[in-house]
Parts: sequence; structure tokens; C-alpha cells
Amino acid sequence: MTSTIEFRSPGASFDEPVEMWLACHQRVRRFAALLGRLKDHVETSGADEEAQMGAMSIRRYFNEAAPRHHEDEEVDLFPLLRERGADAATLAV
Repeated sequence: MTSTIEFRSPGASFDEPVEMWLACHQRVRRFAALLGRLKDHVETSGADEEAQMGAMSIRRYFNEAAPRHHEDEEVDLFPLLRERGADAATLAV
């Protein structure tokens, strides 16, 4: 397990908002996988300093960045898609 977490995503910028949005979803997957690795680490090594650093990083991401991403979708992305004709079934995926 590593306590260093890379938040940047190559090629994702405000100039390419869909790519940026997809990069955020990739980070969610990475942090979910890190949570599984943290569980395994704690089972074998206990709540050592590495586990504590990993847990803090995971908590920070899901408490700070993930809610902002969700809000961005609800406030900016989904209304724009609805305005352009996307139906509820498409948005529910």
C-alpha cells in the first residue's frame, strides 16, 4: 500500500470537461480499490502509520473531492444534458 496518492489525471483539464469528468470517475475507482487494499493491509499489519496515512487520504478524498464532483454533475452536467435532449434512462446509467 502506498500513502502517496496522485490526484492529477493526464490529459484532463477544463479545456476538455468530459475528459475531466471521466478522470474524476477513475479516481473514485482508484480510491475504492485503495480502500480494499487498506482493509487487507490492516488485517495483516494492523493500523500502522502507513494504514493511518492511507485512511486519511481516502477519507479526505471522499469527504472533500467526491462531494464536489457529485455537485458538479447535479448542478452543471445533468441539467445541460437534459436541456440538450438526454432522457432520464440515459442519465440513470
